[in-house]
Amino acid sequence: MEPTVATPAALWDNLLQIEKKSVWNGDVDAASAAYKALATQHRASHWESLFIHFSARSLWIKALLSEDGGIAVQEALAALVHAESAIESTLEQGNVSSSAPLMLLRPLFGFGSSSSAAEAASAPAPLTESLRLLYRALLGEIHIMSALLHLRKGGWVRGGLALRKGWKLHESLALRIPSIASFLKSNVDDDDADGAAPQLDLASDWAELEWSDKLLQSMLIFTLGAFYFFVSLVPSSFQWVVEAIGFHGSRALGVELLRLVSTAECPASPVALLLLIWIQTFFYDNSVAAKQLLSQSETDYPHGCPFLFLGGYLFRKEGDLMGGRSYFERCQKAADQQGLLQLSLSCTYEIGWCYYLDEKWKETIDWLTRYMNSVKSPGSAAFASYQLAVAHFFFGSDLALIVKSLEGVFPWVRKHFSWDVFADRRAREYLRALKGASKPSDMMSDAQRQLLLASIRMEAKRDRSVIDALDSISDPDSSLLAEDLAVYLYYRGLVAKRLSAGNQVQLQEANKLLQSAFKAASDSKVKSSTWVAPHALTEMADISIQLLEFDSATKLLQKAKKDWSNYDFDKPLLRRIARYVDRLKARKRKLKSQSKSGNVPPAAQQDSVADEGVSDDEFYSASSGESESESSDAVDSSSAPDSSSTPSPPLPSGMMSPRPAIANAADLRRLINLSRSVENIGTAAGESFDDGKRLDDFTDHLVGLLRDPDRGIRITTHSRRLRKHASTFLGNELVAWLQKGFGVQAREALEVGQLLIEQGKVINVTKSATSSFSDDDQLYRFREDLKSNVMNEKKLWQLPSRQVFSVMEDLVELMSMLFDLHLDGNDERSVDLERMRLDSVFRRFELASCELQKVNLQELRTRKQKLVFWINIYNILGVHGRCIVGRQVLQSALQRKSFFGTISYRIDGREYSLDDIEHGILRGNTAPPGSLSRPFGSLFSSSESSDPRLKLVIDQKDPRIHFCLNCGASSCPVIRLYSVENLDNALDNAAEVFIGDDLKVDVDKKEITISKIFDWYSQDFGKNTKDVLLFISNYASDDVKPLLLQLVDSDTSYTVKYHPYNWDTIPAPPIRTQPKKNKDAS
Repeated sequence: MEPTVATPAALWDNLLQIEKKSVWNGDVDAASAAYKALATQHRASHWESLFIHFSARSLWIKALLSEDGGIAVQEALAALVHAESAIESTLEQGNVSSSAPLMLLRPLFGFGSSSSAAEAASAPAPLTESLRLLYRALLGEIHIMSALLHLRKGGWVRGGLALRKGWKLHESLALRIPSIASFLKSNVDDDDADGAAPQLDLASDWAELEWSDKLLQSMLIFTLGAFYFFVSLVPSSFQWVVEAIGFHGSRALGVELLRLVSTAECPASPVALLLLIWIQTFFYDNSVAAKQLLSQSETDYPHGCPFLFLGGYLFRKEGDLMGGRSYFERCQKAADQQGLLQLSLSCTYEIGWCYYLDEKWKETIDWLTRYMNSVKSPGSAAFASYQLAVAHFFFGSDLALIVKSLEGVFPWVRKHFSWDVFADRRAREYLRALKGASKPSDMMSDAQRQLLLASIRMEAKRDRSVIDALDSISDPDSSLLAEDLAVYLYYRGLVAKRLSAGNQVQLQEANKLLQSAFKAASDSKVKSSTWVAPHALTEMADISIQLLEFDSATKLLQKAKKDWSNYDFDKPLLRRIARYVDRLKARKRKLKSQSKSGNVPPAAQQDSVADEGVSDDEFYSASSGESESESSDAVDSSSAPDSSSTPSPPLPSGMMSPRPAIANAADLRRLINLSRSVENIGTAAGESFDDGKRLDDFTDHLVGLLRDPDRGIRITTHSRRLRKHASTFLGNELVAWLQKGFGVQAREALEVGQLLIEQGKVINVTKSATSSFSDDDQLYRFREDLKSNVMNEKKLWQLPSRQVFSVMEDLVELMSMLFDLHLDGNDERSVDLERMRLDSVFRRFELASCELQKVNLQELRTRKQKLVFWINIYNILGVHGRCIVGRQVLQSALQRKSFFGTISYRIDGREYSLDDIEHGILRGNTAPPGSLSRPFGSLFSSSESSDPRLKLVIDQKDPRIHFCLNCGASSCPVIRLYSVENLDNALDNAAEVFIGDDLKVDVDKKEITISKIFDWYSQDFGKNTKDVLLFISNYASDDVKPLLLQLVDSDTSYTVKYHPYNWDTIPAPPIRTQPKKNKDAS
């Protein structure tokens, strides 16, 4: 997408290509850069402000997909302000360059400065009336985009005003276009009129329109369509409010306008298509139409995260759990490549939910645990923690894990979110049942267990399995509580309705069951069953619609909304009520039309007549099937059917085992064949696990060959679209290297490149959303070359992790080997960091540390186990960080603060810095020296609700840890391997060695000199200086201890001094077990 064209038609085509290939296929940054390049090229013309606008629009799309309140949102708002100024300048003076302030702002927003004074003084050509309308429409779009960002940040007033401003501007402009004005005038208030849905067909003259007219009309039609639809969703009791503000709603008109834009070739087409998929999936419950639209998006935007995410929802909602997982996995992969961390985390949860509905408990636990370990904002956390508890219950996990998950619900509950309230209520019920219990089965009765399984299967659309679960409840009237009986009857009625296939007799039987469910819920005084009442009424109304009992349906729907206003309605239920109201209107219109023609079908045939009149046929479904995800209490999930029958994977042979080598074409072809036989490296099946392990080892070795500085591929800095990409290589260079080095064919080399992409070991830099490898000049980067403060992300660990202690011990062993190999020849107490970093063993160590990503910290059950693990990991991380960032990084206080606060490992899905480990875990969440804030929680709260990591804190501090922690500085204690068996003796020995090395007592001068550590952490050793010295005396050598106690116990004053702390070099790791004798004493 190089900006080399100049004609209006060519520039329009270029704009469409950027939108289609970059913006909605995931490479938003590339799109923004392309627009900036075009704006710079067409400076001093109205085109410049157009491309400035689209650059800001690209950043706006990225902000919507990023974390709330993040940097992306701020950047997008600033870019929109700049675009607004540019367009206003264009409207006033004909171009952007005429505005001196904007000339100064150009470099700030990446557009380059003006090239000459003559350019700024040039007289721009006057804008045509058509262009003036276009740029005013762009201003309206900027107001709307800014409004949505402000609303997302919680700025309701500012966002609302901006939204109204943009809407009114677009509405007024639309009325100036004859074809749109005529269409709106005849349709805007005619939502209940008889006859066909509104139609607007501009296809006949669309191709002949000028580019500016295409952009203007598509922009206005899209905005009006979106507004008409969403305003129509406002409850009728509040319609007068929105109309007074100046908004108008028309559901059918909104859908038709969006449909028109989605089929036109214009920048608004993808977002219109996205909205239509959402409308068909969640509002009209029309899976057929939604899947048709999704198929269209797959062709045009195969790597578009929003489309993939919606696809996952659609397939899961329809009960196709494998299809849903596939879409979410593709979305997560694209989101990771695009840096959309929040979206990637949401995919983690949704994948876990798919496994939950599939009753695959082990996989559910893995994915939901990963989600809970990474979540930082409420989102779905409360309900996810509840689902995790359910998965643990059915999987047969320890009681402690179930209780932990149930208690994990409470910190995330938001009282106005029905899903959170439901999770909170159920968690409290289960915890009450487990109080004093000795086994997990006490959490619920057998009948409640079957009812829970039925609710899971309801959402998974496994109706026959629902019946099986309900049938297994013997005598529900006596075995179920009153509130559970209402749920039982509702499920019976809903399944009967689903399976009726329009049969009147079966529908009437289903209606009786739903009436019984409503009565049971109404009679129950327990709030937990209240949700059944409006849901039962809504389904009874749909049955009445199918039976052509329109008056009854109207009363039931009104009762569901009005008489049960005290119920915390969730949005999906309100959407379903609105959908049934539309269905009721459509059936009435259909019946009225057939009455006029004298062709009224019998009721049994009428049930199958498709809905018409609200919109055209392809946007409606006559099916009355309901997704139980629309009810908070109706959603309970699951996991693997019989996990006990699945053999546990054998443990890997260890990180110290020999690596497989690739030496010739046969080895490379063996790698290709192995990749074809391994579909999922992380599978639990033993045979596939072994294959996956060998495949992972092979590709690790291949990446090492490719990155070899002497014999590997050329890795350098490449420039693309005014940006430099360090440590990258070309796709065709990788293919050529493999062909030349191994004698394989181009097809085989491409397959190897694709394998590296799929394993996450190579990343496409040119097209970050692309998951395919190509033999061209696209740029790629090895994951090992990514710059990050998280030290153990050189690869994504896809294999199951071994036991946490096995991983830790291998890392300590590798680090010890590196120390032995790289002692500095000039100083046997220091290590050559640079040589260590370049050693092949160091790469093995880095790749081995990636396994920490998936270890299970819950295996650390005792205090000793926690101490051993975290002390060893701290020492490894400190040296690892010094190797990567350099040995001079700790020279200033600011450098040390940055190093200890940011250098981290990802462990069990969560990041832990050196400060987190030392002060948060080992020191009982105590503030570091010179700081008031604790690592975990907040200044005024140390409850687990403020930070889930508080569960890992070791409450009873052991001051001896200070003699074990080595961050890589010369004054740090020596590194040694700690184990549970020798922990106490090892801690005592470490204290004796450290104190013996540093303690100096001069009786004559009455001076005591000790390590600076006793100054920084004095509170850990005692209440005052005397307490600190008495602590030291316990570990002083036999010849120094009497001298120390002589000064401390005497009435004379003495002076305590501290050795300067040497941050420079790393000490060698002699593993001493006995303290030195005869230390410096006077």
